[in-house]
Amino acid sequence: MPAKVLFVDDDDLILAAYRRTLRKRFAVDTAPGGQAALEVMRTRGPYAVVLSDMGMPGMDGIRFLSEVRSMAPDTVRIMLTGQRDLEIAVKAVNEGNIFRFLTKPCRTDELEQILETAIRQHELATVERELLEKTVTGTIQVLAEILSIMDPASFGRAQRLREIVGGVVPLLQLPRPWEVEAAALLLGIGEVTVPPDTLARARAGEPISGPERHLLENVPDAGAELLRQIPRLEGVARIMQLQRGRPAPGTELPIEARLLRTASALLDLEAAGRSRSEAIEHLRRTEGGHDPAVLGAFQKNAPVEAAGPHRRPEQAVTTHGLRLGQRLRSDVKTSDGVLLLSKGQRISVAFLLRIRNFASLLGVQEPILVEDGIR
Repeated sequence: MPAKVLFVDDDDLILAAYRRTLRKRFAVDTAPGGQAALEVMRTRGPYAVVLSDMGMPGMDGIRFLSEVRSMAPDTVRIMLTGQRDLEIAVKAVNEGNIFRFLTKPCRTDELEQILETAIRQHELATVERELLEKTVTGTIQVLAEILSIMDPASFGRAQRLREIVGGVVPLLQLPRPWEVEAAALLLGIGEVTVPPDTLARARAGEPISGPERHLLENVPDAGAELLRQIPRLEGVARIMQLQRGRPAPGTELPIEARLLRTASALLDLEAAGRSRSEAIEHLRRTEGGHDPAVLGAFQKNAPVEAAGPHRRPEQAVTTHGLRLGQRLRSDVKTSDGVLLLSKGQRISVAFLLRIRNFASLLGVQEPILVEDGIR
């Protein structure tokens, strides 16, 4: 399939010439100005390349390509102008991150060659981005599974938190949804800096000292500091640190941090026996409040998340009956009561190996309850 290229110019004759001379080699779309082109990109994109004239009424080429850069960072941007002005060229490159700056008139063969080069650049950028995203996603998942094995109680909750956050992310149209989901999954990573005995006593509701309480309060900061050491996770670290609701003076708490903060509060209320709707109403009345838009998104998603007709039936299985993707409905413990995995977690390769290894060496309490069916 030919690569999609969008040409933007306020001259209908020039646009017609693009369609006539280039349609055999490229999938050509045209737009008579910047605003119209942005709408075309929203409805018919994505495009490998966008070529725009500089001098257009309303929205000039520099402003338009800057908008394109924000809307579709992988789209390669080319500027075409009849003005041989170095200052304009520099401004276009700086503000729109232009791949090429062409001057009129531009021969058809020259334009075709430049478009082919731009398409190859787009393909390379797309492949690199997809590879990087898969690498980052895989790293986060493996890290979460290792931490879950080390501390099943904490990271069983984290997996559930990631799922309820993921359920409302599409409703809020976040620019980088994977960051807030990763922050939810790794929210408890800072607990590795707290002595296990302190964690155990705090979870059991037993008295802890002032210094121990300080350590627990700073778990998000400790986790954020750990994640900042990993490239591409700086945004995840920031969300994790700010979700406690303490932005810098004069700044607003980012929507991702507000989402994670509310999701965490909802999860705690549901664990205490409240329904999703009851928990949302409680948070609406809480002094200091939660973002109404975030609460509204959770309210819209409540029928999907709530128990009832959507809840799958349970089945009891042995360790050898466990399958990848199944969700646990009961804790998995060794024969002498050591917690291996918390209920609510989905069975991954690492979890399956862990359970079966412990079953062969120490024994595992059976049967294990799981959802009846794999989603």
